[in-house]
Amino acid sequence: MSGLYSEQKANTWKSDRRIANARLAGMQDPTNGEQQSGYELPDDELDRQIEKFLQWIKTDPARVSQWIQALASVALIGVTLGQLIVSCSGSNQTDKLITAADRNAAAAERFSTSADGIQSGVKDAVAKLNLQAKQLSKGADQTARLAKATEGANSTALESDRPWVGGSVTVSGFEVGSAAVISALFINAGKRSARITSIGIREFPAPSFPADPDTQFAKSGPVGSKSILIPGQVFSTNQTLPSPLTQTDLDLLKGGKMIYFIIAKAEYEDAQTKEKYWTHLCFEYYPEIKSSTNPGFGNCPEYNEAK
Repeated sequence: MSGLYSEQKANTWKSDRRIANARLAGMQDPTNGEQQSGYELPDDELDRQIEKFLQWIKTDPARVSQWIQALASVALIGVTLGQLIVSCSGSNQTDKLITAADRNAAAAERFSTSADGIQSGVKDAVAKLNLQAKQLSKGADQTARLAKATEGANSTALESDRPWVGGSVTVSGFEVGSAAVISALFINAGKRSARITSIGIREFPAPSFPADPDTQFAKSGPVGSKSILIPGQVFSTNQTLPSPLTQTDLDLLKGGKMIYFIIAKAEYEDAQTKEKYWTHLCFEYYPEIKSSTNPGFGNCPEYNEAK
């Protein structure tokens, strides 16, 4: 089958060759009978080689089979060599990849070491910052305490320089048939001026000291004043009893059924800071201490206070 195909193929090559020669030589074209101009080519060496090759195939098919097998072996060897070359090239690439991987691993290890160092440095820096923050916090607390102490000292100094208004009460003419005169005396013993906003004095007999003595001032109204009392200055106010004292009044006082009270108060403010203050005074009659030189009045157990 292969010999017939080869012979047919060779005949086709010969026919094509003769047509080509005829066209070049100016001969009539065998395919269409047309006359061509040119020159005639001799039989080509290729025709003889083809004939020889076809003859060889026909006469020695076994040898042809051996040649085909040999060519197949050569082709197989070529393929194997190609695979080997590719394999070697792949091996070299693998070695290069391994080397690159090792370098990357070493670089990663160095980076990790550097990162550890950086992390350690950051921790140290954070620790130092925390220490500084604590020290600053302690410093701030200490500063706050100092500021508070300074403020307290300033407040104490300011308070110590405030106006202080004290007072006393004197009574004269507390006798039967006489209308006694009561005087309240106030003095600024402080270091700054006081602005007097109200001064009042009241007297009244009662079985005991009233629970709310200020109501005594509300009934008849306090003695008003808006004076400035400089340090060391004295201010006084007087009040005369509305009627003479009777023997019955004295007997009630001596028997302890009634107590004669005299109360006074001064309300004022610091002329500099406008802080408000007050002073209360209370005196009561003690018949047992009355004499020709002593009208018989002394301090009450309550109400003598100041702010």
